[in-house]
Amino acid sequence: MLGMKYCNFALICCAMHLPLENCFSQARLFTTQKIESSVKIDGKLEEPIWNAINPITGFYEWKPNNGILEDSNTRTQVYIFYSDRFVYVGGYCKESTKDSISTELVARDEEGVNDIIGIILDTYNDKINGFAFYVTPYGGQIDSRYSSSEQEDRSWNSIWESASIMSNDGWYFEMKIPYSSLRFNRKQTQDWGLNVVRKRNKAGKYLTWNPVSVTQKGFLNQFGIWTNIKDIEPSLRLSLSPYVTSYANHYPVKDGSGFSTFLNAGMDVKYGINESFTLDMILIPDFGQVQSDNQVLNLSPFEIRFNENRLFFTEGTELFNKGNLFYSRRIGGTPVGYNSVYDRLQAGENVISNPENSKLINAIKISGRTKKGLGIGVFNAITNSAYAEITDSNQVKRKVLTEPFTNYNIAVLDQSLKNNSSISFINTSVLRKREYKDANVSAAVYNINNRSNSINFNGKLVVSQLLIPTGPNKTGYAHYWQLAKTKGRMNLYFSEDIANDKYDINDLGILRFNNYLNHYLTAVYRWVRPTSWYNSVTVEFTATHRRLNKNILNAKTESKFQEFTSGIEAGVQFKNLWDLILFTGYVPRGNDFFEPREQGYVFKTVEKKNLNLLLQSNAAKKYSLSISGFYSLRNPFNGVYNEFGINNLYRFSDKFSVTQASFLTVSKNELGFYQKEYDSIFLRRSILFSRRLTKTVENTFFFKYGFSKNSALTLRLRHYWSNVFIHDLYDLADKGELVASNTTAKKNHQNFNSFNIDAVYNWQFAPGSFLTIVWKNSIFLTNDRTDIDYFQNLAQTFRTNQINSISAKLLYFFDASKIKRKRS
Repeated sequence: MLGMKYCNFALICCAMHLPLENCFSQARLFTTQKIESSVKIDGKLEEPIWNAINPITGFYEWKPNNGILEDSNTRTQVYIFYSDRFVYVGGYCKESTKDSISTELVARDEEGVNDIIGIILDTYNDKINGFAFYVTPYGGQIDSRYSSSEQEDRSWNSIWESASIMSNDGWYFEMKIPYSSLRFNRKQTQDWGLNVVRKRNKAGKYLTWNPVSVTQKGFLNQFGIWTNIKDIEPSLRLSLSPYVTSYANHYPVKDGSGFSTFLNAGMDVKYGINESFTLDMILIPDFGQVQSDNQVLNLSPFEIRFNENRLFFTEGTELFNKGNLFYSRRIGGTPVGYNSVYDRLQAGENVISNPENSKLINAIKISGRTKKGLGIGVFNAITNSAYAEITDSNQVKRKVLTEPFTNYNIAVLDQSLKNNSSISFINTSVLRKREYKDANVSAAVYNINNRSNSINFNGKLVVSQLLIPTGPNKTGYAHYWQLAKTKGRMNLYFSEDIANDKYDINDLGILRFNNYLNHYLTAVYRWVRPTSWYNSVTVEFTATHRRLNKNILNAKTESKFQEFTSGIEAGVQFKNLWDLILFTGYVPRGNDFFEPREQGYVFKTVEKKNLNLLLQSNAAKKYSLSISGFYSLRNPFNGVYNEFGINNLYRFSDKFSVTQASFLTVSKNELGFYQKEYDSIFLRRSILFSRRLTKTVENTFFFKYGFSKNSALTLRLRHYWSNVFIHDLYDLADKGELVASNTTAKKNHQNFNSFNIDAVYNWQFAPGSFLTIVWKNSIFLTNDRTDIDYFQNLAQTFRTNQINSISAKLLYFFDASKIKRKRS
């Protein structure tokens, strides 16, 4: 069906069997034809053009046997050509039998257990930007962006065509990628970075056309080159995605239950300002269908960091995440004055409503990179004012502002340099109306590699400013640097992280605490050449020393030392594709300056001896299993901390699978903050700590049924239960030790439950157009019951008031470039 022609470089390389070092050091070259006609995308490769051009062949293993030429019995052939509007890719992935092909119907941008093959285009040939397009044996699509940070962004979506056909000895595929899905320079002749990646899941093999060394830092910098691309023009990139969403909610109220319905509409806009820059805009956003947060009982002094599930804030945000200064959940998150409302209540007043999230009005992103490698990003989002409603004993109501009208901004300049290096400037700002503070953070970020890409020096310098109307303003700084040996089987990393006590990025970022001076050392050694019993082995040693940068005001101890941790981890992948990781670590006693919840006080932490294990089976099998365990001895007080996790996945067919995950933690004689005691005139008398027994059980079930490559139903159920039993109460002494307390405070036990259901039916009825129907159920239960077992507690949870929401969202994708072509 297909010819066996080779490009010149492949013939030379395969025939001469170049040494491994040469294959890694020399970029493969490729050139191809430009065509005038169109090609039907059906997976059949029947048009004459497929046999008229030379395929690229001679793929090399990336993992596990790095640098070895692929077996001819499972060879890969890929054909690439282009026209005035499209890049065409097709090919053949040979297997010994049809059963050797790993297949599963999954949602868009998900791999599942599928074999995949795809093309990655570095259209600027700058080794810092990559557009990837992958296809599965069922024709399913995965697209993503790659960056110099070696991260893959699968939230990036584009509109393109694909089709696949399976045979008895392999599978065929075709892809048609429009230029509107790419960004490239407006030049008559240009070269693009190119690689083709194939994953053979049952064999546990990853292959690439241009060899990628696992002992060399980077991925995009190890690409081949597609040369002599002629006379192509960047396409008009303008798409509109209007949507309408309807909701029906059922929720508990004081005297029974309530019911409400409402309709929402808005639009997403994507516009290519020129060949390099793109504007993304979301007007009247609606995030009601995103997956529920994994709520937990938080006993720590720090906030919980939740995952971002809103697509607009995950897609194409690599530039804005430079320096780790952007925590997108701040936008539309909890109002800054949410908690202070309760402190401002007058006698007889109650809070009857207090919105937990501020309302996002709109948001825009502009990003791209110039011909000289300067990346530019601008981000803006606006949230509306939020008010809490308060009523007094006479039912007189008043409103209290908890979040003013707020403007969030990010500006980024990122200049690429030689040797895959870069230097960046980032500024974030939060501007609020009324009496609330403004915030401004500026950072310089650098990432420098030497010519051989064996030594890396990276870091950042950050200055934060809080502009407080009532004064005084606050200016802080932080600096991080790392020096690393990144090439070869032995890698070494040493870094320093420092911040003063005024450093604060929490208005648009997230920071647990400031005033630190930390040092980190990591040494990694890898055996990457497979043997008779393993594919790879990695041993890693880590050590961390943490201390305060400066003494805390009114500190009860002169010591600045916080914590020292050390550990050794060994990981191995066996020939049967099972993975085993073992870890052992030691943490001596230290000082916790935050657990007491009052400046100047310190808690003397316990000694920890840790042991951890993770075992994972071959994920390509019909049934796969993952087991983890963690055991920690903690002294004094003879504490024991245990964790056990298990994840089971069973695929009944290519369409239907069930995943069950359970996680159990039991901490005996755990020590932690309990409460502060005050006397009759509200002067603090003591800080109480507790010795407690904590048990946490988390169970998650995930059901997936794929009707086709464009239609799927998923059901996710999660129950989280945390139970805290207080044994004894202690006073915190000035030097951080705990002493027996004669307090009369009541021992308040805690029983916390969070239960969620997220059921989603998603149908892509046209390219980029979706109908999504979602049912969400949520239950929260908190009390002091510690005398009931898991199943009694679960039954009690299900008897609690529930919130149910059903929504339907219709989004239609309009491609303005197609409309323009039809008119012309």
